[in-house]
Amino acid sequence: MKPLRPTRLEDLQPVVLVGGRSTRFGSDKLLAPVNSGSDKQSVLVAQPMNSLREVFGSRVMAVGTCSPLVTELADKHLEDQYPGAGPVGGILTVLDWLKAHSNEHSLIVPCAVFVLAGDLARISSQTVKHLADVALRIHADRSILAVWARTAQPEPCIGVYFLEAIEVLRKGICQKAHAIDDPRCAPSEVTSAPYRSAGLQRLILPECRVEVPIPEVDAVNINFKEDLS
Repeated sequence: MKPLRPTRLEDLQPVVLVGGRSTRFGSDKLLAPVNSGSDKQSVLVAQPMNSLREVFGSRVMAVGTCSPLVTELADKHLEDQYPGAGPVGGILTVLDWLKAHSNEHSLIVPCAVFVLAGDLARISSQTVKHLADVALRIHADRSILAVWARTAQPEPCIGVYFLEAIEVLRKGICQKAHAIDDPRCAPSEVTSAPYRSAGLQRLILPECRVEVPIPEVDAVNINFKEDLS
């Protein structure tokens, strides 16, 4: 049976990826204080979570290994089942979870994932809603695996992934033990983590995705403390 495709907002599972190591930032950037309008103080990861909640309600899922202070801000938390595989692993973790739960006929669960990176300081709910609307409009085209935002370049960590993307993403992940001999994982990328992966742009090919222009400011992510000023 073919996977279900989303036709309404309730069919999209909102997700924030929270598993990064914040190496360049020097501390847990997701908990870095930021201004949240009207001079209210908040933390960085609350920005994408709140933008998703404005569109989808209080069902935002955090995915990845992170501080308990981060998981407390989410409505649900999933541990990354592919540690070291970056965004690919986090997205695949949620898609696997949705697919498994969709087989439990007593449950009505979403059938696609709306993903935001946890360090998007200025992503707006208007952009989230626009991308979601595009994904719902093209749901019948099963050749499309994802809907991404686009600025000067594709933004694969802002967008929607359909269940049909599972096999493509899984093929892009390799175990660390095989990484040195695997062309998907360059030797320089091998770390102590058990998994590595190819990048999303290498896995979701242009003909298999729709790219939607968004304002540059919405895609600003935080890598260094100076980026918050």
